[in-house]
Amino acid sequence: MKFFTSIILRLLFVSSALFLFCRTNPAIAAFGSVATLGTGTSVTSNTTLAVTTSAQLDANNIGLCLLAFDNTSTTDGNTSEVSSIADGASNIWSKLREFTNGQGGAAAGASVSVWFTKATSTLASSGTITITFANTITSKAATCWEFTVSAGNTIRIVTGGATDVATDAGLDPPSIALSSLVSKEYLFVRAMAWEHDSSTNLTPTTNYTIFTNAVASTGVDATSQTVKGEFRILSATGDTSDPTRTIASGRDFADTYIALEEIVIRRSVMPIIFQ
Repeated sequence: MKFFTSIILRLLFVSSALFLFCRTNPAIAAFGSVATLGTGTSVTSNTTLAVTTSAQLDANNIGLCLLAFDNTSTTDGNTSEVSSIADGASNIWSKLREFTNGQGGAAAGASVSVWFTKATSTLASSGTITITFANTITSKAATCWEFTVSAGNTIRIVTGGATDVATDAGLDPPSIALSSLVSKEYLFVRAMAWEHDSSTNLTPTTNYTIFTNAVASTGVDATSQTVKGEFRILSATGDTSDPTRTIASGRDFADTYIALEEIVIRRSVMPIIFQ
């Protein structure tokens, strides 16, 4: 009886040790930028938007999509106007952040949403990323980018690493800052939704890279949506995003600024069975 008790205790010890190792083994930060994955726009009133990829998304890399679209929520705040994203390689997409500038009426403001996948299968160039909305939307635009992370890692917003700003009748994207984070490497991402009919790119913040611009143009500023974004890989305790793009007349903006960290993908550990 003591022999079997000893074996059971050893099994429990080994399983617990492996479990703790998988939970506490630190991620080795190694963010890298690859390239744009493509853009998509639509001014057709429906519940979907398609992005045809201009490059392949490799398995084990991160696909990140920024979305700008007409709001259906009438108040400012974090929303769930995008229901899901799927792609032709059956990768799983998850929402990181969504924010709406409601402006007191449907389609009177702008909504911005950020989604990602840690690709388990390669999505080929000319593949499809399909965005599904909770409600019928007219103007909608998306821009997507590919990033690398360390093997076995995925991403998440670090605690305290997200903030949103609604700007009414603005002429220029406002400055947004994140601070008081743990010192390590982050992927800082600024996503911007504008009611604006313009394909002109903004000037990025110093040391930031801009996402490919995408405009859902109706020919009128107030009913169009432009998605813009910028990112930076930086080891720090925070950073500030302050791009410039002065427009002729004030429009409504919805902005979200996030700090992404790498984390180890957690897997369950099966008990080791001794023969």
